[in-house]
Amino acid sequence: MPSSGTDRDIRRKIRISFWIILLFLAGMIVLQIVAENLYPPQEIENSLQLSRNQTYTFADFKYGPQDWRPYNYPLRIDAGTAGGNGSWYVMFISLDGTPWGGNPNMERRRHLVVDYRFENLSGMAAFHLYGIRKYSPECVTNRQDGYGTSGYMVIGSDLPGMPASGTEILPGFNNVEISLSNLPASAISGTEERYLLEFNKGPASGQDSLHFTTDLSFRKGQVITTPSRQGSFYITHTGGSPLSDIILMVAVNQTQPDTFRVHITSVPEAEDP
Repeated sequence: MPSSGTDRDIRRKIRISFWIILLFLAGMIVLQIVAENLYPPQEIENSLQLSRNQTYTFADFKYGPQDWRPYNYPLRIDAGTAGGNGSWYVMFISLDGTPWGGNPNMERRRHLVVDYRFENLSGMAAFHLYGIRKYSPECVTNRQDGYGTSGYMVIGSDLPGMPASGTEILPGFNNVEISLSNLPASAISGTEERYLLEFNKGPASGQDSLHFTTDLSFRKGQVITTPSRQGSFYITHTGGSPLSDIILMVAVNQTQPDTFRVHITSVPEAEDP
């Protein structure tokens, strides 16, 4: 039976609608590419305005002594996952930029390069990561067991310092407020700003997107233990939600001498499309 004029008209409108949608999507991709070239990742600022090229002393380690770090449940600070090993002192700092390894049509792919230099380190230092999601308050962190496990530890040889004073154990392991050692007191209130670490999506969520590595061919991360007091590592992202901030946790398992220093800088680097 021949198609009626009404049927042909409906099919024509469907085709027109289909092409309008395709043109709209193509236009959004073009706008994203243009925006990224006008405002490359190196110029993207975190939501926090603070110093990310700084030298820290043992007085900047505000938390501890404790053998766990925040998550949905307490995670070990050393390279394991259960029990405890030593009493650690902890500080948190915000890094410059955020990594992205998800859909390249959403954001340009990039990683972070972190340079560190320890002076007169006693015992061992450990690094861990926390990422704040851009579109929700949920956090992510580096995995410590199974596929994608990663971490970075530095071995020192100096003698310990005097017993620490003025530190506090974190009040909880989830939905816990922390203060950053490179975040100044509020210019308005004069009080210390706080930052929330929140993991509420399930007992194993938020562990598969952030990684430490020294080789970008291992994007899912490595576990590195080194005696080098000066070095670099990459922070990679392998999918999931975009992040608004990256917080680096630095921990030491001994009190430190007065001459202890750690200098940390971070730089975002764009990757090829």
